[in-house]
Amino acid sequence: MKKSDFAGFSYVFKFTLRQTLKQKSFIVAFVIMLIVAIGAFPVIAIGQKKDGDSSDSSSVEKLYVINETNISELPIELENKNIHIESVFSGEDYSEEDVNNFYNTVDENNENAVILRAKMDLESGGYIFDMYYPENSKVSEDDVYSLGTELEDWFSEYKVQILNIDKDTLMKVTAGVTTDVMDIDEFRKTDEVSTISLTQFSVVYVMLVLFYMIIVMSASLVANKVVEEKANRIVEYLMTTVRPMALMFGKIMAMLVATVGQVLIISGAAVLSKNITDTVIGNGASPDGKSVIPFDVLTGLDVKGYAICILILIIGMIMYGMLSALFAASVSRMEDLQQGMKVYSMIILIAFLVSFAAVNTMVNVGVNGFVDFCVYFPLTSVMVLPGMIIIGKVNLVMVAVSAVIMVVFAVVLLRFVASVYENVIVMNGNPIGVKEMITMVKYAFSGKGAAGNEK
Repeated sequence: MKKSDFAGFSYVFKFTLRQTLKQKSFIVAFVIMLIVAIGAFPVIAIGQKKDGDSSDSSSVEKLYVINETNISELPIELENKNIHIESVFSGEDYSEEDVNNFYNTVDENNENAVILRAKMDLESGGYIFDMYYPENSKVSEDDVYSLGTELEDWFSEYKVQILNIDKDTLMKVTAGVTTDVMDIDEFRKTDEVSTISLTQFSVVYVMLVLFYMIIVMSASLVANKVVEEKANRIVEYLMTTVRPMALMFGKIMAMLVATVGQVLIISGAAVLSKNITDTVIGNGASPDGKSVIPFDVLTGLDVKGYAICILILIIGMIMYGMLSALFAASVSRMEDLQQGMKVYSMIILIAFLVSFAAVNTMVNVGVNGFVDFCVYFPLTSVMVLPGMIIIGKVNLVMVAVSAVIMVVFAVVLLRFVASVYENVIVMNGNPIGVKEMITMVKYAFSGKGAAGNEK
């Protein structure tokens, strides 16, 4: 490829960008995504605030406590002060018959009450909270489950208080111990396993789907533009002043700028919306104080991580954009576009499924050879790598190596596409097959010129 191959690039880029930004479908999609990005945080925060407020209105009116633990008393404290707490039995001054009679009394009176029977787990040495409520009362099972969760949280806090230690110390004391036995040879062959949690899986999966959708949307715009100009024979006029490579690359870069611009604006709007929501409504935390957004696992979500993800997105869009333009140029009519894009659709779908398999592997097995392959293979790394960067599962060396491989692959792909695109863009008739494209590449690299004539 020579410098002259890109003659007219600036004109095509500006023209395509203007046309794209004017398209109704592009504007509508952008506005919808912008509204979602701006409105998501306030809606979540308001919803969680309502959930917190609704905790004061429960179908449970009374909580009867039967204490059979080794703790003398249970001074239970609930967020809902409207629930009356009453200790019924404690110690050893009662019989099982007394307990059963009390159950029957509460059940017969259809009291809106819950009976908590706290006892020891003789096998594990832990505690068991059994909760009962009258079947014909107004007490809902959901409220009983919510109350049980709150009691568990309270009991965990209470143990910290009575032991006079902090939470970290309690976690260390109660942490389990596992023992693995293996010989030295087996140890040498064992790779370091670094599985990810379900929360981390959710983050990586969301990033995978997000990047897949962005690339598909951008590549589809490129394909439609290529076929539209070819079908209207506009390309024949453009070819008199613009080189084919400039025509293709101008379209790809215009779509890239439009799409990345969308991502940056929507991301900025989301960050601004979150900051305003935190100030006006609250931090979007659930009633138990846990953030709705799992920021604790987003260890790589900083300016550097965000910039790297955008760079990877740009390289990925260029790669898939070139493939999209190549296969789109093989057809001459809009009605043949779907048929002509079958191979491309199969390529990106397989890349997505392989990427998803890699993410799933990280949950069940950890980062192994298959995951490393997906990180370094260009067609999958653009989907897998961003999520792994966000959760801090890759280091800068891996990112740098993967980025270099993607750039090299993009350059090689550009040479391949350039060899075919210049010939297929001017051909009309039936869609051109993959075998014919490969033949064109062989002729182009052998210096014999293009193979095949117009169909």
